[in-house]
Amino acid sequence: MQNETRSLHNDTFYSGYFPVDKTQELFYILFESRNNETRDTDPLIIWLRGEPGCSTTASMFDGMSPLIFGVNETNGQPALVNNPNSWNNFTNVMYLDQPVGTGYSFMRYADTMEGIANSTRLYSIDYAVSDFIHFMKGFLDFHTQFRGREMYIVGQDFTGGKYVPDFVQALQSLKKGEYEDKEFDEAFMANSTKEWAEWINLKGVALNGPMMNEALQRNETVNYAEKMKLVTSVQSWVMKWPGQWCSEAIDSNSPWAALALCSIYDSYSTGNPFYPLFNIRNIAEECTGWFDCQTNDPLTQMAMN
Repeated sequence: MQNETRSLHNDTFYSGYFPVDKTQELFYILFESRNNETRDTDPLIIWLRGEPGCSTTASMFDGMSPLIFGVNETNGQPALVNNPNSWNNFTNVMYLDQPVGTGYSFMRYADTMEGIANSTRLYSIDYAVSDFIHFMKGFLDFHTQFRGREMYIVGQDFTGGKYVPDFVQALQSLKKGEYEDKEFDEAFMANSTKEWAEWINLKGVALNGPMMNEALQRNETVNYAEKMKLVTSVQSWVMKWPGQWCSEAIDSNSPWAALALCSIYDSYSTGNPFYPLFNIRNIAEECTGWFDCQTNDPLTQMAMN
């Protein structure tokens, strides 16, 4: 897919790919601000979703997105409807599938020897950083209207805690002319003026539940739950044992053990080993089951705007 401009439910969006090396590309969708009067000056938010392997574009229909799943008022059937609380009410929002291998950012030529040799990029933060910088170079060179525009990077979970700080540091280095990238520039930026100092205008970042030290952060769940009186002192004491198992599994670099043991701890952290006793999205509400706790209610959507 080439970089194209299209419309959907009265929203204008751009989508396409930009190369990050000679074989791989990153996919993005950018929804323009709905504010016609300030669209050309409204900031750009780059939204990066959670864990490695989680597609950012898969969150296009979440509470902060232009479209959400609803009901057609005419025929009563399920349908995509405009979200009145979408972030693009006041800003431009880009959904970027990264790292390579995530969502529509397919791992190209994965069945070839070169693709197999390149598969290490799936687990490398260094590759993720260089790919992000290469993507931003292509994006700013192509979308001239966003050069110098105020930019904010928003990330969550693992991406927020691990990737975003390195992305920001690399962007600042590029802006200062300190990012060495001769091979990529010769291959893809030969005709660009590469005025990164003027084109990059990063104003801030927002991290949603960033994972910075998993063992430490998970253990704090016990203290928080007891302090907020979400669990009793007895439940808190019981929670410390699966919490210790979870931490030991993380420290042992055993992903499958961590997945199993930390899942047990997560269930205990909500006050019950079988189902949550309170809504993890809104601790003021009771929860009757796992799936009920994941429902986006209007208050949550308004709070996230």
